Amino acid sequence: MNENKIEIIIPVYNEGAEINKVYRHLVSALDNKLNWKAYFVYDFDADTTIPHLLDLQKSDFRVIPLKQTLGKGFVNAIKYGFQQTQASAVAVVMGDDSDELEKLPIMYEEFERGAMIVSSTRYAKGGKYLGGNFLKKNMSRIAGYILYLFGIGTTDPTNNFKLYSGKFLQQVKIESISGEIALELVVKAAKMKLPIVDVPGIWKDREGGISKFQLIKWLPNYLKWFLYYFF
Repeated sequence: MNENKIEIIIPVYNEGAEINKVYRHLVSALDNKLNWKAYFVYDFDADTTIPHLLDLQKSDFRVIPLKQTLGKGFVNAIKYGFQQTQASAVAVVMGDDSDELEKLPIMYEEFERGAMIVSSTRYAKGGKYLGGNFLKKNMSRIAGYILYLFGIGTTDPTNNFKLYSGKFLQQVKIESISGEIALELVVKAAKMKLPIVDVPGIWKDREGGISKFQLIKWLPNYLKWFLYYFF
């Protein structure tokens, strides 16, 4: 495990200049609180995010553009990022600045207390879900509460903004093929009886760029892990 207290995986896809918002948010939320660096993982050389990342990297070595080689897609970007890190604590953050990054120091404190996964939840007291698709919001809320009632440890297992123990990531085999990766990891940690902790957070829908979330296409994959937890 390396000396960085936390390493952050940020999948990006044609974010363009919008990625500067994420960087500024990281700096304001984490500087003087956590030692960090961030892997901005992209699929292809023509991605519009890359020129802006290279400009940022000139003045901040903690910005690391990283081309993934596992095949196109959101989940492969995250998996590739996991493969590159040796940190004891690894967070996944979205490239659209939708996550409340100010909660990362609190999430890290929960990790230091022994949590294997710390989930930023939109559905516990103090959390909020601002904007976004009505169907997506309510499906994730209902599924989360059902799993929580049956002991999964978080009210928001589908939210990708999570902090993971590096040791846990080294132990688990990731099988996801789309956006259900966070749910899979939570379910597997719960099956292993590892501690999972909620930290209330605010999620807001993206203000720029195009969402890559594909509810209908990804729904069967979410359902697979929902049922796996019970059966």
